[in-house]
Amino acid sequence: MRAYRLLKEQTQPEFQEVPEPHAGPGQVVIKVAGSGLCHTDFIVIAREPGYWKNEPPPFTLGHEIAG
Repeated sequence: MRAYRLLKEQTQPEFQEVPEPHAGPGQVVIKVAGSGLCHTDFIVIAREPGYWKNEPPPFTLGHEIAG
């Protein structure tokens, strides 16, 4: 499946193929019909080096999801 991901600090995000998720115990997987970026995502993209101390890139952007 395709995801819009920030792969490195101070780079432009790009689409990348990622594995399909699988539900664990007590979880469900929802098929996403659409997703969008919000202002927070653009703040995340623009951060300076060293900002990502606890969870550095790569990670998937877009948390405005409809499924």
